[in-house]
Amino acid sequence: MASKIDPAITEALGLDPNTTKLTSHGGSGFASTFKLSSTANGKEMNYFVKTGSGSDAALMFKGEHESLNAISKIVPSLCPRSYAHGAFKNSQNKHFMVTDFLDLNSSAPGGSGKTLARKLAQLHTTPAPIPEGFDKPMYGFPVTTCCGSSPQNNTWKESWADFYANNRLRTILNDGIKKNGADIELSKAVEKTADVIVPRLLGDDHLKGVQPVAIHGDLWSGNHGRGRIAGKGGAEDVVFDPSCVYGHSEYELGIMKMFGGFGSTFWKEYESLVPKAEPKEEWDDRVALYELYHHLNHWALFGGSYRSGAMSIMKRLHSNLGHDQCPLAIIVGISGPSSSGKTTLARLLRDVFPHTFILHEDDFYRPETELPSKDGLLDWDCAEAINFDEMARALEHIRAEGTFPPFVDSMEDQNTVGKCPVPESAISAAKSRVEAWLAPGHAGHAIFSNPDLRLCILDGFLLFGPDPPLRRITDELLDVKLFLTVSRQKATARREARDGYVTLEGFWTDPPGYVDKIVWPNYAESHAWLFEDGDVEKRLRRDVLSEKNILALPEVISQSGEESGGEKEGKGLDADMQVTFEWAVETLMRKLEDITNKRFKELCAISATVHQVGF
Repeated sequence: MASKIDPAITEALGLDPNTTKLTSHGGSGFASTFKLSSTANGKEMNYFVKTGSGSDAALMFKGEHESLNAISKIVPSLCPRSYAHGAFKNSQNKHFMVTDFLDLNSSAPGGSGKTLARKLAQLHTTPAPIPEGFDKPMYGFPVTTCCGSSPQNNTWKESWADFYANNRLRTILNDGIKKNGADIELSKAVEKTADVIVPRLLGDDHLKGVQPVAIHGDLWSGNHGRGRIAGKGGAEDVVFDPSCVYGHSEYELGIMKMFGGFGSTFWKEYESLVPKAEPKEEWDDRVALYELYHHLNHWALFGGSYRSGAMSIMKRLHSNLGHDQCPLAIIVGISGPSSSGKTTLARLLRDVFPHTFILHEDDFYRPETELPSKDGLLDWDCAEAINFDEMARALEHIRAEGTFPPFVDSMEDQNTVGKCPVPESAISAAKSRVEAWLAPGHAGHAIFSNPDLRLCILDGFLLFGPDPPLRRITDELLDVKLFLTVSRQKATARREARDGYVTLEGFWTDPPGYVDKIVWPNYAESHAWLFEDGDVEKRLRRDVLSEKNILALPEVISQSGEESGGEKEGKGLDADMQVTFEWAVETLMRKLEDITNKRFKELCAISATVHQVGF
């Protein structure tokens, strides 16, 4: 039976309403669907029309319109094009969308011959366009899209991990709570997953080779088939009802794995065309993490058993990745220029605090044959000389196992640091102070009551930085960050007084002028961001230290409102090692208390709750 056609539809298509009819066709859980037939210039024209009421329908149709056209622009034979969407003229608060008519009953010959796997691979390997107002591709989409009837927050983000944690997991959790009521257990599990698992699997410096590409977004077995688009060509493998985003290609696979419907032939061809992202061994966990969103979305839409599916995925991910237990190590990074006293301080702290071992950045030097050169000299003091991937691997091992990495062979411990500049009386006093802190009834006793907990001190000349490859180490892998300073004059004198350094190949002795040509210029360049006016002989910037949670002696930090001009170079940078040591002991005790009271206590409480309720 023909339905009445609102003039907004015929006007959008430029059709004569007298030769146009609308008949019911197909079905949808969220809209009414029709086939629109007309004649233009003696040629029969067919379209597919969706209609719905209210602002939800307007939002949904706008998102689907943009999604279809984003996909068809990349792979024209993969889905219908959308021609228009908008409000009815004669019916208040009703909306429509018009697309190519997709004949899913057609078996006409003459199609492109491309399989669904090949088309999807083309979609998933074509870089996303640069959005307006940006200078590079971003994660997100120009408009809100709906997965089912759930609006998706597609606000542009530079980081995929940020986008997935906040625009997907946390957003759908909040939507589900609005519809189904508060759920403390589920909320804690999702928050822990967003805080811990997402950066662990999808972190910007961890997940390799990822770029924004067009994702269908709701590609389950009911949203793909074979059909003829707009009466042209032959039958094709096609998709429809998309909910697009420009994201990581593997995000698409979450719902595909959730409901199945894609056989082994599809997966074999697709995976030959779209290689798994690195680390490949984490592919199953990533796809499960992406599937989690759709369980949460179905819980938000329908309630019921989908909640248990979400909880099961989160439990498995936390178990697989070792995050169902409290961390087994606290990692303290001590950084600063060469000859600032880092190793001396690390060894003193190791002797004062229990269950402590040292990891040296120098143990991650690349072989001499791989070192860069500068002014005709091997450059040991630049980022390119350090294998930061191996250092991150070692830190991850320490976090997970609480032990010194068995794959690290320390050369640095064979180097001497000279006579200890801190008097024995001060060391004994510090030991007594820590022993009292560790006694029953005091904060330290609670911290180290876990016999498996270890304290790792990482010392190195280049541990903190705002850019890769240091950013992940600075922001994610170090629990406490201490920075030591020294003037150029004293650093030069100390370094030139050293015999040399044990290396993988033997022994290295600085050639004449090495500090002035290599060491100090590199330090100044890589640490300018920490200092006033970018001058490493001035004071440290309080705002930057605060932002990065880096701690330093108060006397070397700029004070609020203090004028920095006119200071003598190096003033205040050469702190006495005893003063530095005593400050470090007190600071470390305070920071260990903070960590225990906040992060560790919270994670342990969540872990205990999770085990009690079966998460």
